[in-house]
Amino acid sequence: MIPRHLVQLAPTLFATQAAWYGKKNHFVRKIHSRILRDVERVNAELGLKDHMFVLRPIPGAAFGLTFPTIKTAYIDARRKSYREVLSTLLHEGLHLQQVQHGRLKWSSVKFSLVWDGKSHHNVAEYKSELTEETLMQYRALPWETDVTSRHDNLYRKLFKKNPPMLNDKVRR
Repeated sequence: MIPRHLVQLAPTLFATQAAWYGKKNHFVRKIHSRILRDVERVNAELGLKDHMFVLRPIPGAAFGLTFPTIKTAYIDARRKSYREVLSTLLHEGLHLQQVQHGRLKWSSVKFSLVWDGKSHHNVAEYKSELTEETLMQYRALPWETDVTSRHDNLYRKLFKKNPPMLNDKVRR
């Protein structure tokens, strides 16, 4: 059953009503036909199953978020270009692949993310006080370095273009 606040665009792609119908969010409707094709490319290449991509506005500095317990990746489609949306989609898709392979998990007992069996308790503090320093520390976490090491070559393979240069500064 799909929650009322979601609009299903494809079997694994959803948008919140705010992203789909919102006055300032027409970009999601503009990219609709292209993103359907590209989500299928990402799903097929990564072998993703039993997951969801949800297009929605995300407050704060994040472009995307993946929640391992519910196998859902949220993508903020408010970007300067479609290539930036694709880059975020692929990045979060790689996290979903980590979840699917059992490398990235959430431990409610330890209240932490677990990467290859090792708990990382300090993740929440990186995101609560987002500065240039904490952003660099977050990007140095093992699941982020794993995604970073694979992202650009996979982007070129799937989309036949160079990945966009994303702003490494903290968004306010």
